[in-house]
Amino acid sequence: MTTDNHHGLPMYARTIMVFQSLVILFFGFWMYQEYQYNVNFQLYVNGFFSDNELFLVTVLAAIVFLLTGLGMYGRSHGRGKSLEVTTLSGTAPPQPSMRGGKLDSGTEQHLIDMIRKTVPVSTSVSTPTVVSPAGSGSVPAGSASEAAAASGQPLPTLQRAEDKKKI
Repeated sequence: MTTDNHHGLPMYARTIMVFQSLVILFFGFWMYQEYQYNVNFQLYVNGFFSDNELFLVTVLAAIVFLLTGLGMYGRSHGRGKSLEVTTLSGTAPPQPSMRGGKLDSGTEQHLIDMIRKTVPVSTSVSTPTVVSPAGSGSVPAGSASEAAAASGQPLPTLQRAEDKKKI
């Protein structure tokens, strides 16, 4: 059983589907020709649709919903393919950052620096704790950054309260 890269369908299945489509097209053309040249068939079809107007409206509504569903499926299927390619290649395209999501370290450090520059230090509120990269424990933010700047070590990073509880 040979399969190409076309949705994993075997060759015989695609051949049968093509054959079925050709048969349906042939019968559709045959019905159209029969309607044009057969007066009795014209009377039957015209009488059927004039007597069943509700049926015609229902069929048209079903066709509209079917086409809408096929369009939505096609759009979502295209996104699934790009997701599949992404997971196979192992690299994900950059996603927009969401609230509470992870930021890359450069962006996070830039935001922390901007906050430090714009927000005045208040002594009435408890000071955030800072974890030193050397692992010497947590100390108040002011003294850790001053000590790191004086010693030439890299600046310590802020630790969130949730992360602090886990340690």
